[in-house]
Amino acid sequence: MPDQKINARSETGKFRLSAGRIVLTIIAILLAAIASIVFRRPGDPVIEREFSSDARVVVTTVQAESLDLVVRAVGRVRPWQEVSLAAEVSGRVEEVLVDIGDHVEKDDVVLHIDTAPYEDALAEREANLLRAQARMEESAAALERVDSLRNRGAISEREYEAALAQKRAGEADVRGAEAALARAQRQLADCAVTAPFPGTIVDRHVDPGALVGPERAVLTVANLETVAVEVGLTERELLRVRGSQIAYVESSSLPGKRAEGVVDGVADRSDPGTGTYKMRIRVDNRQEPAFLGGMVVQVTIPWDRLESVTTVPEGAILDLEDSPRIFLVRDGRAKEILVEILAQVGERVAIGLRSSSPARGGLDESASSMGQGVVGELVGEQVIMIGQTSLRDGDAVRVAESR
Repeated sequence: MPDQKINARSETGKFRLSAGRIVLTIIAILLAAIASIVFRRPGDPVIEREFSSDARVVVTTVQAESLDLVVRAVGRVRPWQEVSLAAEVSGRVEEVLVDIGDHVEKDDVVLHIDTAPYEDALAEREANLLRAQARMEESAAALERVDSLRNRGAISEREYEAALAQKRAGEADVRGAEAALARAQRQLADCAVTAPFPGTIVDRHVDPGALVGPERAVLTVANLETVAVEVGLTERELLRVRGSQIAYVESSSLPGKRAEGVVDGVADRSDPGTGTYKMRIRVDNRQEPAFLGGMVVQVTIPWDRLESVTTVPEGAILDLEDSPRIFLVRDGRAKEILVEILAQVGERVAIGLRSSSPARGGLDESASSMGQGVVGELVGEQVIMIGQTSLRDGDAVRVAESR
């Protein structure tokens, strides 16, 4: 009996050991399956793919079109003309005739300075001129008498020279008094500050009663009927657009407004702070809605045109920066094509074939870098624009949508 108990216990231990091994085996298999999925290399085959359905993709048509190559930059609107007005004379402001936002024409009076001190000065200069003229007339009469006596030998030559000098001094006094009178007249006229050109008052710095002078700005006037749009260009952008004559200006704050401008000048020296080169574009701003001074705008500068190049949407290209490629749909399968990026305008990308691309039939593998040999071969084909990120060359696909 004792022997039988020992055997039963032994059998029970063996059973428990076998069950533990089974559990460990199942766990090991599960871990191996998980590891095969997590650590699978991109090139490793997956058996389940043979049983999965075809990849669903969205396609569009490869096109042949002409593209205008442009440089896009952000600019700021400046008035074509802007000055801070200051009085030519010192004095107390008597009246300000304009305010911010008012339109003025050339020579419109915008501010009056108290004229009383200058009217007094003018009267004094007029009196000085009369006195100088009287002295000159007296010296001229004296010279005539001296000259008559000289002809009769009644006076010396020295006395004649003294009378002549007196007359000349009188003439000089008259000229000096006339100049002082003209200056007083100008100062009186300068008590009325005028606009130097047609424009809009954009700032006002004084009110009636303030003391002003040549060193203090009283108003700022800007000509916004014509504006200057200033943009900063990189060295590469500058070299592309140096010969451009026109540019287009838009603002997200003014939907639908697109103005054509003329390139007015380009700096040959970069800004030390930004490292960019300034371009100035002149834009007629009379059409409403008008650009506002200081407004940030988008500037498009055309610099070249590509005729009849092959284009696809930007979204159809994988690895755009490093190794660009596209996938076409041919006979229900994905066909990988290596491409070169010729240019990009907005969301359209002009492409050419790389010499290592797989060719189809008579496709010219030696197509030029400008893609002219590609146009007749790929135009009209279906290029995948959605769903191509996980595809490999030759994968079966099913078109879910065509755009």
